[in-house]
Amino acid sequence: MLLLLTALLLMVGMALPSWAQNFGTGWSVTYFNTPDLTGSVIFQQGLATGLNFTFVGSPAPGVNANNWSARYTSIQQFAPGTYQFQVASDDGVRVFIDGALVLDRFVGRTLTVDTFVVNLTAGSHTLTVEYFNGLDNGALQFQWIQVFNVTVTAPPPTATVFVTFTPFATSTPPPCPTPLALSVGQFVLVRGGVNVRSAPTISGAVVNYYPNEVRLLLTDGPVCADGFQWWRVQGVGEPGWVAQGITGLTFLAPAAPIIDPSKICSAPLPMTVGGTALVLNN
Repeated sequence: MLLLLTALLLMVGMALPSWAQNFGTGWSVTYFNTPDLTGSVIFQQGLATGLNFTFVGSPAPGVNANNWSARYTSIQQFAPGTYQFQVASDDGVRVFIDGALVLDRFVGRTLTVDTFVVNLTAGSHTLTVEYFNGLDNGALQFQWIQVFNVTVTAPPPTATVFVTFTPFATSTPPPCPTPLALSVGQFVLVRGGVNVRSAPTISGAVVNYYPNEVRLLLTDGPVCADGFQWWRVQGVGEPGWVAQGITGLTFLAPAAPIIDPSKICSAPLPMTVGGTALVLNN
């Protein structure tokens, strides 16, 4: 329909209006070291640009490289009319307009584009975008455009066109890496600290945390999900699932076995306290 209407308008000497995407200005952000916007505020700042980011490592001082969340807010001025919003995110995102939830995709996922249309009155409106990044790199882009009715002055009859964005290139779920040479019943050491989740997925609730060099027992796995190999671990506190790592970086490593001294020491010589012994040089 859009291509047919465009061709007709050109034939009768008309042109479609030009459209300008808007990322907005005056944004501020609050960061949390949890994936669900809970806990203490880690860092706050105003942003010089709109929301158009890719995240590699920590997004701000003191913020985790993985498993963090952020709340972006701004007050924008709108002319009255209909607006189409586009949100692209890796991982989860929620959008509120004037406190009302208009988009809820707050789950772990690869880069995905969502769109929605709302009618806005003239004046200021408060925009809130809540985002979380699980494991590995992340991305967030938020923009909007006003859409209008376009009326054809020659046959066929009047039609309404809603302009659509060219979506971001979407990605298929990444393949899982090769499982480490581990097995259920084996002990492993944590490398760098890991979150423990209720299920083998980045959307699973965080139920525990183990710091660097903690010794854990593998009780299940591996399970491939969300591009990661997951192992169920048991240590102090709540058991759960841990991702084995990303390319070039593993969070788990085989632990050296605990050696029973009784199995490596020879039997004691038949000697008594107070007796004499002869020391021989080798």
